[in-house]
Amino acid sequence: MVRDSNKVLNPSDEMRGNTRWLSGNMDRFPCYSNTFKDPDFSPT
Repeated sequence: MVRDSNKVLNPSDEMRGNTRWLSGNMDRFPCYSNTFKDPDFSPT
């Protein structure tokens, strides 16, 4: 996954950034859709 390390301040900021990125690219990566709808999912 592409990340801008210069803008990552802490894990929660990184998660929000990834969520925005995924929401903008969900059509390219449909497998992420169900993953991020799962409340028990952890990116770690």
